[in-house]
Amino acid sequence: MLTFELAPTALKYGTEEKRAALYQTIIERLRSIPGVTAAGAITSLPIARGSVNGLPIKVEGRSGSGDPVIGGYQSVTADYFPRWKFR
Repeated sequence: MLTFELAPTALKYGTEEKRAALYQTIIERLRSIPGVTAAGAITSLPIARGSVNGLPIKVEGRSGSGDPVIGGYQSVTADYFPRWKFR
């Protein structure tokens, strides 16, 4: 397994469409390397510090005071999970 971080510049890849095209191109090129059996992507590695994006969640029956409830999420490509072979 190979991992790396990619940070496209806003100047060259300022739109969501441009970034999506860049990621798709990279994944396709990685898949074309002899010996590579799969390639996928995730917004950040699950074990990386501060790696989860979060959104506030409203819990029914709970007042809005106190610490907010935050739901974490990651964006992944379709080929990301099958390679992990979870059991």
